Amino acid sequence: MELDIRHLETPEAFRQAEALQALVWGKEDVVPRHHLVAACRNGGLALGAYSGADLIGFVYGFPGHAAGEAWLVSQLLAVHPAHRGRGLGLALKLAQRRAALTAGYTSISWTYDPLEAVNASLNLQGLRARGVRFVADYYGAMDDLLNAGLPSDRLVIRWDLREPRVAQAAAGEPSAWRPAGEPRALGIDRAQPVALASYPEARAVLVAIPLGFQAMKGAGGETPLRWRLAVRHAFQHYLARGFRAEEFALDQAQAAGWYLLTQGE
Repeated sequence: MELDIRHLETPEAFRQAEALQALVWGKEDVVPRHHLVAACRNGGLALGAYSGADLIGFVYGFPGHAAGEAWLVSQLLAVHPAHRGRGLGLALKLAQRRAALTAGYTSISWTYDPLEAVNASLNLQGLRARGVRFVADYYGAMDDLLNAGLPSDRLVIRWDLREPRVAQAAAGEPSAWRPAGEPRALGIDRAQPVALASYPEARAVLVAIPLGFQAMKGAGGETPLRWRLAVRHAFQHYLARGFRAEEFALDQAQAAGWYLLTQGE
């Protein structure tokens, strides 16, 4: 598949971005084109991935500023369902990094649901970003296709664009971290989630999540909420004590993903 990633600039491009958002999240949760245009004319960035004339993915961010520091807040990353699993999300984020550096940014932040294993793998393993803060029910109740029915807990990501490990990821060297030995499988029982496992190194813990969280939600029952609260407790406890989410690895054999949280700078 030939792919062309470029800045969104025309009215038609932003109209396509609206349509792609509606497809991914539902029509009631679309950032309108006039907002996208205004943000991109004032320090924001919107990049689209095209296959021919079709917009099949895009990434959008706006300027953030606090305590004398400025950064790019990456708010949206959308990939057409028919084109998922092909590395398009990674390609868009790396293009966003290049564009942000050109625009003068040195870091990008965003949030994601820590129970979404594919997103965790992209953010921590593929991009070498870090989870630095946890916020329970970040957006309040959400009614879109992916978030309805549960509190909108979010892990806040910081991506330091010039950090050596980030540059290595951009050069095609993602993290190869895996849990040392056999991690204790606490939290793998989907009916009785317990999110913590010990890690043999000092000042480090593992947090387990299940794979296929959206399918679990679709099956109904109380298990998704129990997972939400178990993972919330783990992240709140450790990140408040100076831990950071440094690594993530998928474990297909146990239908799990493992976060590595370490304490220190």
